[in-house]
Amino acid sequence: MVIYLRRRKWEKQRKEVYEDYWKFTAALTDICGNKFKNALSVIVNYIDQNKTTLEENAKEENNFNASPLYKELLFIVKMNK
Repeated sequence: MVIYLRRRKWEKQRKEVYEDYWKFTAALTDICGNKFKNALSVIVNYIDQNKTTLEENAKEENNFNASPLYKELLFIVKMNK
Protein backbone atom coordinates (compact mmCIF):
# COMPACT_ATOMS: atom_id res chain seq x y z
CA MET A 1 0.00 0.00 0.00
CA VAL A 2 1.12 3.52 -0.76
CA ILE A 3 -0.31 6.56 1.00
CA TYR A 4 -0.91 9.70 -1.04
CA LEU A 5 -1.97 13.15 0.10
CA ARG A 6 -5.15 13.86 -1.76
CA ARG A 7 -7.63 16.67 -1.25
CA ARG A 8 -6.20 17.55 2.13
CA LYS A 9 -6.75 14.18 3.72
CA TRP A 10 -4.75 10.99 3.79
CA GLU A 11 -6.15 8.13 1.80
CA LYS A 12 -4.72 4.70 1.29
CA GLN A 13 -4.53 3.66 -2.32
CA ARG A 14 -2.91 0.68 -3.86
CA LYS A 15 0.04 1.30 -6.09
CA GLU A 16 -0.82 0.35 -9.65
CA VAL A 17 1.65 -1.00 -12.17
CA TYR A 18 0.76 -0.16 -15.75
CA GLU A 19 3.72 -1.59 -17.64
CA ASP A 20 2.18 -5.03 -18.19
CA TYR A 21 -1.21 -3.52 -19.01
CA TRP A 22 0.27 -1.24 -21.67
CA LYS A 23 2.25 -4.08 -23.26
CA PHE A 24 -0.99 -6.05 -23.59
CA THR A 25 -2.99 -3.07 -24.86
CA ALA A 26 -0.37 -2.00 -27.39
CA ALA A 27 -0.14 -5.54 -28.73
CA LEU A 28 -3.88 -5.58 -29.43
CA THR A 29 -4.25 -2.02 -30.74
CA ASP A 30 -4.03 -1.39 -34.46
CA ILE A 31 -2.34 2.00 -34.26
CA CYS A 32 -2.08 2.18 -38.04
CA GLY A 33 -5.78 1.52 -38.55
CA ASN A 34 -8.40 4.11 -39.42
CA LYS A 35 -10.41 3.56 -36.23
CA PHE A 36 -7.42 4.50 -34.04
CA LYS A 37 -6.42 7.44 -36.27
CA ASN A 38 -9.97 8.81 -36.28
CA ALA A 39 -10.30 8.55 -32.49
CA LEU A 40 -6.94 10.24 -31.99
CA SER A 41 -7.87 13.00 -34.42
CA VAL A 42 -11.17 13.63 -32.62
CA ILE A 43 -9.37 13.82 -29.26
CA VAL A 44 -6.69 16.21 -30.55
CA ASN A 45 -9.33 18.47 -32.16
CA TYR A 46 -11.37 18.46 -28.94
CA ILE A 47 -8.31 19.47 -26.91
CA ASP A 48 -7.50 22.25 -29.39
CA GLN A 49 -11.08 23.58 -29.33
CA ASN A 50 -11.41 23.43 -25.53
CA LYS A 51 -7.88 24.30 -24.43
CA THR A 52 -8.81 27.14 -22.06
CA THR A 53 -11.60 25.20 -20.38
CA LEU A 54 -9.41 22.12 -20.02
CA GLU A 55 -6.60 24.19 -18.49
CA GLU A 56 -9.03 25.75 -15.99
CA ASN A 57 -10.36 22.30 -15.10
CA ALA A 58 -6.80 21.04 -14.58
CA LYS A 59 -6.09 23.85 -12.09
CA GLU A 60 -8.99 22.66 -9.96
CA GLU A 61 -8.33 19.37 -8.28
CA ASN A 62 -11.31 17.75 -9.94
CA ASN A 63 -11.57 14.24 -11.25
CA PHE A 64 -11.62 14.76 -15.02
CA ASN A 65 -13.44 11.45 -15.54
CA ALA A 66 -16.41 12.83 -13.62
CA SER A 67 -16.50 16.15 -15.49
CA PRO A 68 -18.96 17.17 -18.22
CA LEU A 69 -15.93 17.70 -20.49
CA TYR A 70 -14.99 14.04 -20.27
CA LYS A 71 -18.55 12.89 -20.88
CA GLU A 72 -18.78 15.17 -23.92
CA LEU A 73 -15.46 13.86 -25.28
CA LEU A 74 -16.55 10.23 -24.84
CA PHE A 75 -19.79 10.98 -26.68
CA ILE A 76 -17.92 12.63 -29.57
CA VAL A 77 -15.42 9.75 -29.84
CA LYS A 78 -18.23 7.16 -29.84
CA MET A 79 -20.13 9.08 -32.52
CA ASN A 80 -17.05 9.10 -34.77
CA LYS A 81 -16.27 5.38 -34.67
